[in-house]
Amino acid sequence: MRPVVPDWIDFMSDDEFNEELKKFNGVAANFTKNKDAAPMDVKIGGISRSGKITFEFNQDIAMPDFIKNQLLRRLNSKSINVDKFVEIQFVMKSDLDPSQIEYYLTLDEWDTDKVTLKVNFAEPLLVSKGVSRDSVTVDIKEPSLFRS
Repeated sequence: MRPVVPDWIDFMSDDEFNEELKKFNGVAANFTKNKDAAPMDVKIGGISRSGKITFEFNQDIAMPDFIKNQLLRRLNSKSINVDKFVEIQFVMKSDLDPSQIEYYLTLDEWDTDKVTLKVNFAEPLLVSKGVSRDSVTVDIKEPSLFRS
């Protein structure tokens, strides 16, 4: 499986993303630090048949301004390349050649205690074809985005 992003999506450049992340980390450094707070924990809350993957956190998380702008679809806001902060690996259990599966990720929701991503498949009927369901593993590449 491989990510393939349509040409019509205008992603932030690496420099733009890194600049926004740097701004957020500067602001987040001023957040109140409760030494008694439990460590941040995340789990996959669910995967829908429509391709939405929900991540649930054990505490409220702050929403960076550039994420807020993206979700509100403000003018001149570029799409956020979810691959910058989350890596998704699909474990194919069907007989299909994984290179036939093309997809891209979008940010669907960012709430106080959960984040939902949408996996957009070019050919969704090829996924989990057969008796065995395919599975997914997730690696958070930019944990600093997820702060209480």
